[in-house]
Amino acid sequence: MSDQFELSEQLFTDVKSAIQGHDGRASDDLIAVQYMAAMMGYVLASQNMSREKRRDILDQLHAFAGHVLEQVEGNQPQPPAEDAFGIWRPGDA
Repeated sequence: MSDQFELSEQLFTDVKSAIQGHDGRASDDLIAVQYMAAMMGYVLASQNMSREKRRDILDQLHAFAGHVLEQVEGNQPQPPAEDAFGIWRPGDA
């Protein structure tokens, strides 16, 4: 697998639009992502390799997707903390 990809909102929009051409429900991001995951399985299933190798690659892709998720989450700005106020008394939960 390549260690560098150029991910962007435009790339996602383009892929999502292609999927929507086949299923209008893919206007929902989570349905579009389900199609992307299904396509990953579809392509892997057609590879000329052992079932174990396909499963290993699927596991690697899952871990890679998790890594991307964590990296993108880490790059997103955190919402500002809300100021706390009030009076606390012993025994308050």
